[in-house]
Amino acid sequence: MKLNFEYGRFAYVIRLCVLYFMLVLFVSVPLTLSRYTSDAAGTSTGQVAKFDVNYSIADSQGDTQEHITLTDLYPGTKQKYQIIINNNSDVSIEYTLNLETLNALPLVFSLDGVNYTSSLSKTNTIALGSQAEILDLYIKWDANQNDIKFTEEIDLLIITLHYEQID
Repeated sequence: MKLNFEYGRFAYVIRLCVLYFMLVLFVSVPLTLSRYTSDAAGTSTGQVAKFDVNYSIADSQGDTQEHITLTDLYPGTKQKYQIIINNNSDVSIEYTLNLETLNALPLVFSLDGVNYTSSLSKTNTIALGSQAEILDLYIKWDANQNDIKFTEEIDLLIITLHYEQID
């Protein structure tokens, strides 16, 4: 009696069995070899923190201003303003202050009255429960920049204050 043996079909069945065995192995091993298990139970007393940050601008006399106006600024003069940042939040904050213009007028800016630049950027943190951060902003028009072309020019002062929670 002669056996009807098909090698191709036998190899196919063996490959299929090996593939099935590997699939079962890959699915079951992570479930059975887990090293750490934990159970969690309890209650939470989480609370959403209040986030309340505001700012104001004061001129050199201490009067609060809506906008910074440069009407009394001309070559050889400077003006001082205060930017006051209050953190009334339940968290500490980090703020970034950016100041730039359209460069229509030759203005320079400083936060210390000594080092002037054409644009400013300052990043700092205000801790929870701390005093208001007061930044002195000096705006200066160099006396040597008195060309007639600046006579009817106006410029736009762009102050951007970005703040976010850090804890």
